[in-house]
Amino acid sequence: MNRKKQIIPFFIVLATLAGCDTDKFNTSHPDEGGVILTMDWSNIESTVPSTYHANIISTSGQNKLFNNLSGSSNNLVVDPGEATLYVYNSAEHISVTGNKATIINDATGIVANPGLFYTFSKQIVTERDQDITQTALMRQQIGEFKISFAIKPAAMIPKIRKVSAVLEGVASELDMLTNELYTPSVVPVSFSKNAYYATADLRLFGFIRQNKQNLLLEIEFENGNKTSVSSDLTSNVNDFNTSKNKLFSLNASMNVPDENASVITIDQWELNTTNRYLSVYPSSIDLPCDEFSESVTVVTDQPSWEYSMAQTGDWLSISRSNNLLVVSAIANPNEDSRQAIVNISTGGLNESITVNQAAAEKQVESEYYTDMETVKIQSATIGKGVNVVLLGDGYTSDEMEKKNGKYERDMRAATDHFFSVYPMSDYRDYFNVYMVTAISNQAGMSDESTGAMVDTKFKTLWEGGHSTGIGCDDDIVYEYVTSIAELASTNIHDITVIMPINAYVYAGTCYLYLYQNISNNYGNGFSISMCPVGSYFKEVVVHEAAGHGFSKVTDEYIYYQKEAIPETEMMYIKNLKPYGFFENVDFSDDILETTWNGFANLPKYNMVNTFEGAWMYGLGIWRPEFNSCMNNNIFYFNAPTRWAQVRRIYKLAGIDYMFSQFLQDDVIPPLSSSTRSKGEVFVPLAPPVIKTLGRNANR
Repeated sequence: MNRKKQIIPFFIVLATLAGCDTDKFNTSHPDEGGVILTMDWSNIESTVPSTYHANIISTSGQNKLFNNLSGSSNNLVVDPGEATLYVYNSAEHISVTGNKATIINDATGIVANPGLFYTFSKQIVTERDQDITQTALMRQQIGEFKISFAIKPAAMIPKIRKVSAVLEGVASELDMLTNELYTPSVVPVSFSKNAYYATADLRLFGFIRQNKQNLLLEIEFENGNKTSVSSDLTSNVNDFNTSKNKLFSLNASMNVPDENASVITIDQWELNTTNRYLSVYPSSIDLPCDEFSESVTVVTDQPSWEYSMAQTGDWLSISRSNNLLVVSAIANPNEDSRQAIVNISTGGLNESITVNQAAAEKQVESEYYTDMETVKIQSATIGKGVNVVLLGDGYTSDEMEKKNGKYERDMRAATDHFFSVYPMSDYRDYFNVYMVTAISNQAGMSDESTGAMVDTKFKTLWEGGHSTGIGCDDDIVYEYVTSIAELASTNIHDITVIMPINAYVYAGTCYLYLYQNISNNYGNGFSISMCPVGSYFKEVVVHEAAGHGFSKVTDEYIYYQKEAIPETEMMYIKNLKPYGFFENVDFSDDILETTWNGFANLPKYNMVNTFEGAWMYGLGIWRPEFNSCMNNNIFYFNAPTRWAQVRRIYKLAGIDYMFSQFLQDDVIPPLSSSTRSKGEVFVPLAPPVIKTLGRNANR
């Protein structure tokens, strides 16, 4: 019997066999291992990154990188065997190579504010066709570190331009497997400043415990001075490496005595405290033995503050008005000084004010100067000595008490004013300063406009009315100057005379004397600067004596805005220039054709150019800077005037000095603002008067 053979298609056989093989495997990766990675961010208090990376490095050094993973769980397929799993996020300024994370470094140190960085690591073993489950409990590796200084006293805060620092002993690298820190580096620290504090915010891996954590601070003041101070933070940052999931802050007080201070102190550091500010200024008050009051400013960011006082007796009283305490003492009749302590407190902060009152002065009979006595106020300590003479007019014998009399007080005040503005302030040690007493029969100054005549030694005469011009008898001035024994061999043209006048008016004039038949490459010549002791005594002394008298520069005022300087006055100025006079004005709008052409095209002196208007006229004459002391009496000399002053100082001191050296040494001061009250009309001072001496000036 014939039987039919049943033919089964080959593809069905294959399919059946294949189905049987699939049932033999546990995963979809029979030849590879698998890791089911679950993310755990529960220890992270800051914002969780949206993506992260996983890197699996085998014991043979092969790595498999899974970039930009997201979500809470991911399946990773890897080569089977022993390996180390690293999970981390991308963070700004941090690079990752293998198990090492590094903060980017440059010539100044590591970056101060890298991005937040989180890691997890674990050694794992995977097998073919098997999945393991691994939860990655993420760890924060970058901690936020805040440094804050309460700057005291508060009066110093606006005088500080910048606070910067370098922090040493900071880790720049992290081993993501062991969480160990290594490679000590430095981090530059930049502080921001508000009304109370200087604050810096950093982000760090942490600190190398084997190294010191020194904070090296530099404080730069608005006047250009810089002061450095260091503080050892080592013991204060012990816990930072283990507490990077929360803000770590250090607060201290920085005590800055003044903007010329060479020593700045930092009080004890406080860890993770709230910023609170309390400052009193001044913190120490020295009162005379007489009845006297002094104000103390209290500055705080707290809503209220209290004060108390400890004293022996009942000689001191206090009144309060807003943020001011007025401390008032009755006269001290005792031969011993006395002291009281005023305590200020708020929010757990305490400051104290020490009040000292001098003992009663023993009554001694006053001594008075006679006429034409010489007192040397100061002696030069550098060079041969540049000579300045103080002669007062309109002071009577009653005002000639030694040390405390009005005559001597005004002469010393004029001296301080003369040296109050840069560069004269920096060159005071080059000068001899003499005071010669001059007793007048009457106090004050004659007024030509009213006919009121005053019998004074040097016959000073104010034109009065709307004029600020003053004249004097320079023959008598010459007689008093030449009475100074120490200057017997000194050329009169190397002497600058400042004449305070005992009259409370706004006026001032300078006599400039040509050194006849001798021209020079610097402004030389005798001068007399007449300066009444009115409300603007300082401004007048700076303008007339330091400007006209010593520097030989002229006025930059503009009286006639739309008028051109006449040819006759132009020639007058040009004829004086060979004597070194009036180097702050010229007759070209091209700086290269002016007497200040040496400042052209120098980036340091980009404020120096040609500005039309000077010597009363608005047109046809140019000045070197937009504003200066010779324009509206502000406490700022322009660059050509500074050069004229410094050049003459070195010439008279007998020291060689070149313009190139001046360009290196010169410090460009900030442009001062006017000291006049808002809305007050500025009145220019009278122009300098050019004269010649009628005697033998060479002595």
